[in-house]
Amino acid sequence: MRVGYERNRLNIDSAVNQILDENDTYDIRAVVMVPTYQVAAQFVKRVRAEEPGMKYGAVSFVGSEALAEEFRQIGGEIGDGVIVTQVVPHFMSNATGVIRYRDLLAKYYPEYEPGFLSLEGFIAAEFLVEGLKSAGRELTTESLIDALHATRDLDLGIGPIIQFSPSNHQASRKVWGTKLTESGRFVYIDLE
Repeated sequence: MRVGYERNRLNIDSAVNQILDENDTYDIRAVVMVPTYQVAAQFVKRVRAEEPGMKYGAVSFVGSEALAEEFRQIGGEIGDGVIVTQVVPHFMSNATGVIRYRDLLAKYYPEYEPGFLSLEGFIAAEFLVEGLKSAGRELTTESLIDALHATRDLDLGIGPIIQFSPSNHQASRKVWGTKLTESGRFVYIDLE
């Protein structure tokens, strides 16, 4: 079953009502969401009030830190157990690339807390730097693209080895799992 709402709007009445109305027919036990953080939090709050046993999952697009903050504001217990997949490891992981990220963040931006979004940007920047090095001194747009496309077996210290090519711009297909706690923090969960 699929429900939706009008993008960039907080009017989720139809989606909430559809899930609640169809629950008896379909025995819905879990909902996978792909909304923004405010919509996700309000949706969980409203459905959980009627169906407390329902499970919820979202993809990293939701904005993990913003989602956690939204749940802290409306009640941490409402967000407890919401699963959010990530395209990077947990920012408190002991992976060498993540430790390097935290060390550099603390050194150059001590006022900022580690987070999923900034870690994703850090990893992307490290990949770009490797491409720039490979492209050489006579840098052009084409030489950078060629260098990035030629990336094989790049270990950025996050777990998966980065592979890139003209037909593969994904670089990594690894997905990490996190679960929101009642205190509004994300903890790592194994998705395998």
